[in-house]
Amino acid sequence: MLGDRTTQSDVAAGRDNAAGNITNTNSNNRTFNVTLGDERSPIAAWMALLVHEIESNEHVSDFIDTLQMYHQKHSYDGVEGLEAKLLHSGRNSEVSLALRKKELFSRLLAKYSMFDSAQQIFAYLLSKIEQDFRSYVLPNLANSSSGEIDLLFGQYVINPCASEIKSGVCSA
Repeated sequence: MLGDRTTQSDVAAGRDNAAGNITNTNSNNRTFNVTLGDERSPIAAWMALLVHEIESNEHVSDFIDTLQMYHQKHSYDGVEGLEAKLLHSGRNSEVSLALRKKELFSRLLAKYSMFDSAQQIFAYLLSKIEQDFRSYVLPNLANSSSGEIDLLFGQYVINPCASEIKSGVCSA
């Protein structure tokens, strides 16, 4: 037996942590009952919680660390920005649509970013997108046609995320 004591020394949770309940306004510790039916995605629970947070006007004052990471610019390939990446890859005709979609996402993020559960949803999805892109799309960029890359994006990045966000306030 290893012992009957547990310590929280050197714990880095990225948010508040304690051995009991935390009752400040930026805490994730809540009791919230919701019936999700057959839904197994963590997004379903966050969506239900988001509806509650919107109805009760529960705002947070800071971005969670994971979401803050996506606000900082970082280029893996030395090409900075969406437009430059599209031009660099020969997808000049897609710049206008891509910039409009980026603007739509920016507005959605701004609209819901002060709700803790929305931040959890965005951070989860952005992490999932980044991981799936790095695992399935990035290794194939050099040796694939634009059509093949589009199929990889659809199969491994877009469709998995879209299937998790079936409905809710963020999908409108």
